[in-house]
Amino acid sequence: MKEWVQSNPKLALPVCFWGDEAPIKKAGPRQCRRLHWFSPFCTLGSDRSRVLCCISDTADFTHKAENLQQFESVAWSFNICQEENVWPKADHQGIPYEPRDHRYQKAGQKLNSEGKRPIYVGMCGDWNFFVDEFGLSPNYKHNNPDLAICAICMATMKEGPLCAWNAAEDADWASTTRENAEHVSFSPLAKIKGYHIFNFYEDMMHDDLLGIRPSIVGASLVICCQHGLFDGDVPVPLGGDWKDRLQTQLNVAYRDFCKWASSNGHRHSQPTFKVCGLKLRNLSSSPYMKSKAHNCAVLSQWCKARVETIKDVDSEMQVLFMVLDGMVDIWVLAQELKAKDTIFLDPTEKARLAAARRHALEGYMFLWRFAQHNKLARYGCRPKFHKLDHCLRRAIKTGLSYSCWWSFACEGAIGTTAKTCAVSHASTLGVRPTQRWLVSFMNNLGRSQDEI
Repeated sequence: MKEWVQSNPKLALPVCFWGDEAPIKKAGPRQCRRLHWFSPFCTLGSDRSRVLCCISDTADFTHKAENLQQFESVAWSFNICQEENVWPKADHQGIPYEPRDHRYQKAGQKLNSEGKRPIYVGMCGDWNFFVDEFGLSPNYKHNNPDLAICAICMATMKEGPLCAWNAAEDADWASTTRENAEHVSFSPLAKIKGYHIFNFYEDMMHDDLLGIRPSIVGASLVICCQHGLFDGDVPVPLGGDWKDRLQTQLNVAYRDFCKWASSNGHRHSQPTFKVCGLKLRNLSSSPYMKSKAHNCAVLSQWCKARVETIKDVDSEMQVLFMVLDGMVDIWVLAQELKAKDTIFLDPTEKARLAAARRHALEGYMFLWRFAQHNKLARYGCRPKFHKLDHCLRRAIKTGLSYSCWWSFACEGAIGTTAKTCAVSHASTLGVRPTQRWLVSFMNNLGRSQDEI
């Protein structure tokens, strides 16, 4: 396919798959699994660059088996379009079509008259989806710190030259790679031509806004409370439980956040701050702000404005402000890049992203080590920190915009699907056939929307 793409660049349609699961509330252990494909390099709106492949319920083994059949059909369909670009003579199970079948009459004809073909770019999604579907390394869910926690490099959780928390530009793990032969997957999607371990891309929403940023926001909020920034008019109780004292400050902080967001034109749906929403077991544990992705982005901008007022207290506050400034700039730059007509970074944007990465990740690495040295768990660190580092380094090195991997539209769609599934029976979700989804799409590509 490499030669064909080089000879026909305008006929190649880059396609990336995105998958995730969402719990179906009020329905026991049921999970809604959804697979999309999207063009990561498309500059159209999010709703026009993403197409649903299939929806399935994974409530029991029966439905999981149906999900495997769906993925088998998707892989077969994609390979037909990518390699042959002709109507197949048999279905995905190898059963030839009967002469009376309308598909038998089309066998051998071109799917797309213009010769356009989808080209597999890679997989994107939450890491849990990769672990469950493709058998990738389950990050920190093992007790051996010497084992690599990354699918593409040799980074480990152990302190040393290959430590995953080392965000320095010359980190040793950055010069290591893992072999594709190490990875064995039994997923039907692994049959797609072009499947490779290096084609798993970071989902920016899960790794940043739902990954490391909530830890930064939670730590900033607790620190601001400890410095008396949200004492308010109501005195903080001196006695009683620490949760009661902190909750009094959080109530003031939430009112301040809403007022700030309104005056700065930021929309949000963040509920009232709660101690339980910070996942705190005690005041010395690492906080993690429970919030939706967009809310977390707004919260980080508010935290930056509040930490700026106390950044001169000590060196820790100065570094924390630098970290928040870098995280905010990563978010703002991504929004600017999404609005551009090109997917490539210019030299100025590269330099800006490199500075934001250095401030955010290297600064947070310093804070984490500082807390560890003082026997505090104030700043939580997780493998998504390492994945975010990979994503930003790749954008700086290749010049390809990291905004290609933001998945707000897909995540919003799966949330809506989960709500719909909550009021439907599990057996009805897989009724709609999916085996010819891409065959039909490629055949109709180029026709007017009214004809489709």
